[in-house]
Amino acid sequence: MFDNGDNVGIGTINPGFRLDVAGVIRASNVSPSDERLKTNINLLINVLEKLEQLRGVSFQWNEAAQALGHASGQSDIGVIAQEVETVFPELVYTSNTDGYKAVDY
Repeated sequence: MFDNGDNVGIGTINPGFRLDVAGVIRASNVSPSDERLKTNINLLINVLEKLEQLRGVSFQWNEAAQALGHASGQSDIGVIAQEVETVFPELVYTSNTDGYKAVDY
């Protein structure tokens, strides 16, 4: 499904991103971290103090998460995007279609 902004949707009729997949995807090297791809590299200051502000949590996905490809009741481990956003706002993305937040791991 294409929308008027050239967004492509798989499993959705209203894609809100360039590629919007309703479900679980598999990809390789989605988030490259190679030094050769970066410029203006700066050391983070007090990073341990900042990381200690974040909570690692275990949780179960709720029914609303089914629309995003997670089975209701499925156990997982991660962080809470709203909490990450207060410490590292550049790591959190907010969807312009549903307002859900995601962490760029």
